[in-house]
Amino acid sequence: MGNSNQQEPGRRVFSGESRWILGVAVATVPCIALAAVFVPNFGFSILYAIPLTLLGCAGQLRAMRWMTLVVLALAFITYFLKFWLDPPATGSQFLNFRIVNRAIMALMLWLLSKVLGMWLEVDHYRHDPLWSDEFDRTQGQISAMLGMLVAMPTVVFIALVDALTPGHINLAVLYVVPLVACAWVRSVRLLWTLCALLEVLTIGGLFWGPPPAADEPFQRFLQNRIFYGIVMIIVAGLLHYWIRAMRQAGPARLAETRARTASPGGDDEHVVAR
Repeated sequence: MGNSNQQEPGRRVFSGESRWILGVAVATVPCIALAAVFVPNFGFSILYAIPLTLLGCAGQLRAMRWMTLVVLALAFITYFLKFWLDPPATGSQFLNFRIVNRAIMALMLWLLSKVLGMWLEVDHYRHDPLWSDEFDRTQGQISAMLGMLVAMPTVVFIALVDALTPGHINLAVLYVVPLVACAWVRSVRLLWTLCALLEVLTIGGLFWGPPPAADEPFQRFLQNRIFYGIVMIIVAGLLHYWIRAMRQAGPARLAETRARTASPGGDDEHVVAR
């Protein structure tokens, strides 16, 4: 039998703070959707990465998964609604480079949710009361190594493809994924170093790659990339807070779990069931 107090990986009991974070995340989504519909030629959909990251930082794994489905649907609903309200004067109404960019954005949001979910689950099982402190440290080192193995090759791959792709295709939004994966290392210095590198690659990719082939001003693509860079800084700030909080809470949470497991009437049934 499982313990009635057992929580899913990454899930925390709703506290005042987590309820507030959940409320902010939920309230942010319709605001982003409205901006995506009524503000023309601007990539507001990348802002969906912020409420997803907020839910990840709060440990709300189930809410984050549901919100991922919602924002993926909204990414395309707002796209078609925008072109229904304000169709382009020339060319195809729906099938153009913008739908490609929207698909890339949706891919980024899906991958972001997966990376955040994996981190929450790994962190949950790292604090198993049956594991020794040495084994826990080893698992932390393995997680850090996996984070780097995911982050660095992904950055190189995106940068190479972005350098070979015309500037109107916004592959730079994918940089959010390796930025989050880098946080597995739990190094604030490395997080901000990578963030600075990604800022350079985001803006620079528009200049050293093929020029935009779409019949739109160059400044429009540049302002979108600058906006993506600002969003990455916000995400890095949330991850910075998360890393610091996890460092402080990790040992205390492990000690509490082991004490509860060792106490009479604690989680013994749950441990045996494993």
